[in-house]
Amino acid sequence: MKRIVLNRYTLVLVIILFLFNCKSSRVNIQVDQSSLVQNTDLIKNEHEVTNDEAILFAVAETRPVFFGDSTGLYFRDYICLNLIYPVKAHIDGISGRVVVEFTIDVDGSVTNATVIGSVHPLLDAEALRVINSSPKWTPGMHEGKPVRIKYVLPVYFYLPTTQSKR
Repeated sequence: MKRIVLNRYTLVLVIILFLFNCKSSRVNIQVDQSSLVQNTDLIKNEHEVTNDEAILFAVAETRPVFFGDSTGLYFRDYICLNLIYPVKAHIDGISGRVVVEFTIDVDGSVTNATVIGSVHPLLDAEALRVINSSPKWTPGMHEGKPVRIKYVLPVYFYLPTTQSKR
């Protein structure tokens, strides 16, 4: 009986140390900000078509801004600080690039985030979680009005001992 209890405590301690180590080292999670691109097509949203705000812009006069940083570095930092490598994916050695498409809406909120380049469901879910939890942006502007703009963002999950899947 003591052996079973000792094994349970040992397992819990190993998991806690593992989680602490992952959070403190961040396991080489990278966001390639240079690959943050705007979708090249103008798309009309069929579900909300009522006025000009329903048009999804590829390029606007002013791009959306995250916390006043037009370079995109703050958003990259936000993702790196809030992304948590899934424990099961870490244990199984799963790594690679998840490509997420999302829209910055007229009120600055992140909407319609979807995975368009999948690695594994665990990594996909974590990338979506972090992007969907993003604070509001300053929306993009076109002709003096806030507009919706679609982005595509690759999020890289790397483990120190594995080769990346690109």
